[in-house]
Amino acid sequence: MSPANTEAPSRGSLSSPGGHLPLIACHRGLFTRCVACTRTAPPLAPPMATRSRGRRGSPLVARTADTCSTHDKTCGHHDYTKKKKKKKKKKKKKKKKKKKKKKKKKKKKKKKKKKKKKKKKKKKKKKKKKKKKKKKKNRQAKTGMGGWRGFVERPGRCRTDRASQGSDVGQVPMDAAGQG
Repeated sequence: MSPANTEAPSRGSLSSPGGHLPLIACHRGLFTRCVACTRTAPPLAPPMATRSRGRRGSPLVARTADTCSTHDKTCGHHDYTKKKKKKKKKKKKKKKKKKKKKKKKKKKKKKKKKKKKKKKKKKKKKKKKKKKKKKKKNRQAKTGMGGWRGFVERPGRCRTDRASQGSDVGQVPMDAAGQG
C-alpha cells in the first residue's frame, strides 16, 4: 500500500480511498481541492446532507468546485442548503403564475361576450327612437295653416285680417272699444 493511504487522519493529510484528489477533514464532512486556485473547496453533496435525505452519498460526488474555501469562509454545508431552498421556492412561484394566467384568459373571454350582447341591444333602441321623431314632425307639418297646432282665433279678428296683417289689424280692437 502507498504511504499516502496509511497516513493518520490529520488536517491536510487525509487522502481519498480511490487515490484521486487529497482531502481535508472538516466538522461537516470533507473538503476537496479547488481546481482554479488549488485551495480547499467544499463538495456539492457533503455526507451530512446526504444522510438526512436518506441517500448513500459520498463526499467525492463533485471533486472539482468553482469556488474555494477562502471565498466561502465556511465548510459550505449551510450554503448548499440555502441554494436548495431557493430552487424549491422558485418552482412553486412558477406554478402559481401559470394558474393565474389561465384564470385571466377565461375572464377576458366572458367579458367580450357580454359586451357584444349589450351593443346589439343599444342599436335596436336607437332605431326605435328615430322612427318616433319622424312621426312627430309629420303631424306638426299637416295641422294648421301656418303649421302651428295650438292656434286659437281671437274674438276681435277674422281670417281676412289675419291673412292681410295690415293697418286694419290694429284698428279692429279700437272700434270694438268705441262701440262699447
